[in-house]
Amino acid sequence: AEQCKSAPSVGSSGPPRHSSAGMKKKAPKAKGAATATPKGKKAAAKAEGKEDGEDWIGEGSSGEDQLLGSGDDGSDALSDGGSEAPDAGDDGSASDDNEQLALRETDFDESAPQTASKLLARVVAGEQPADLGALKQRIHDAAAMLGSWRKAKQLGDKRSREEVLSGLISDCSTYFGYAEELAEYFLRMFSAEQAVQFFEANEKSRPLTIRTNSLKARRASLMQSLNARKVQVDPIGAWTKVGLKVYDAQVPVGATPEYLGGHYMIQSASSFVPVMALAPQQDEVILDMAAAPGGKTTYVGQLMKNTGTLFANDLRKDRCKALVANCHRLGLTNVIATCLDGKKLQPILPKLDRVLLDAPCSGSGIIARDPSV
Repeated sequence: AEQCKSAPSVGSSGPPRHSSAGMKKKAPKAKGAATATPKGKKAAAKAEGKEDGEDWIGEGSSGEDQLLGSGDDGSDALSDGGSEAPDAGDDGSASDDNEQLALRETDFDESAPQTASKLLARVVAGEQPADLGALKQRIHDAAAMLGSWRKAKQLGDKRSREEVLSGLISDCSTYFGYAEELAEYFLRMFSAEQAVQFFEANEKSRPLTIRTNSLKARRASLMQSLNARKVQVDPIGAWTKVGLKVYDAQVPVGATPEYLGGHYMIQSASSFVPVMALAPQQDEVILDMAAAPGGKTTYVGQLMKNTGTLFANDLRKDRCKALVANCHRLGLTNVIATCLDGKKLQPILPKLDRVLLDAPCSGSGIIARDPSV
């Protein structure tokens, strides 16, 4: 107790009292603690209690202390005047430094959970060059080699075809951010060069597309209205009379008065094709078996011009809410929405003229706009 009373507290403003009887035995220095004595005006000011919060740690520290810092003036391993602090301060700062150092080291530990970038982990492990350009060139070289295998063997490459493909799968997974299973799926489905072109195409942003609702507006008038709102649109192409491509928008495309009034539907251009292939006619009885959220259903009803009967079915009740909302917004009056298993519809529904089934799939076609797939 007598020793504790006489020991100076860490971070005290006054100079330490030197007493051989009252001082505890010095604890061993923490690993990485600096031993150099601070020099210059800053150290003198600190010794007299006139530091005023100025950061002076870098003056006398080296190694891990200089890299990690201390966080506050009172918890550093260095005490006033360059001497070592008592046990309490020394242990606290050393443990803090060690904890921070351990956290930093786990970022590059191969046995740690793989939450960081795969590319970064491989670069740190020395398994591949840090230059992404070199990695991309390696991908194209492997794809070209697999495309002309005989020529590659004539040039003296001793690897087997499976070894080259395995390396290409790993490189594509790392460079483009795909799971190795998905990268392998595409590389075995297509030729190597076509698969790489597919990966690169998914890296490019695609313009937003919308479909004009001919029940409420004409495409030319819709273009004028959107251009007036600083939404730059152009026709998608000659193959569709209702599609528009959005190049630039100063307002949210899904919140304009025209959108809320049902003059258009935000829909990918590829979704037009199944309905065009179905070719619905007026006064027919048609079923859309997987209808939600209603993009293709409303296009079918639009082509039917609100005549006949259109059954819109979806298995999931939560998705049916969006289906019904879009039918109301676009002004369809010939739609009957159901939430049933498609296999049980035959005894319930009347004779049908056409059936559209755009079945749920893996979603790999929308990777460009939804990387989470």
